[in-house]
Amino acid sequence: MKKKRLFSVLAFTCCLHFAYAGKIERLKDGLLVRLEKTTAGGVKQVKLQVITDNIIRVTASPADSISTTPSLMAIVSGTREVKWTSEEKNNQVTLKTSALTASIDLSTGEVIFKDLNGHVILQEKKGVVRPSRLP
Repeated sequence: MKKKRLFSVLAFTCCLHFAYAGKIERLKDGLLVRLEKTTAGGVKQVKLQVITDNIIRVTASPADSISTTPSLMAIVSGTREVKWTSEEKNNQVTLKTSALTASIDLSTGEVIFKDLNGHVILQEKKGVVRPSRLP
């Protein structure tokens, strides 16, 4: 009887772990967000990659994985590590460097950039999140 109860508790714990695991993944250089549901534009995942304190590369993907093709827009050289933090609240995850913040809405995938005073630098139009397209 104890084995059945232990197995049930273990199975339930594993199910909870997999249900919540992977929604927001902290990477060495940023965050990978798996959205709750595919957006109207077809986006399943959004990645924020910290390049410098002032540059955060955003990649959106319709696939179950993010492309590892190097960017032609930002060439990362050297091993300079930028300090950053992240926080999740109010259905958003926010990545913060010493110069700016980038927030992803976990329902829509929309990204908004703000300076440290909270002023909007760049914001996507509502419902216009599109995945990156490679040739």
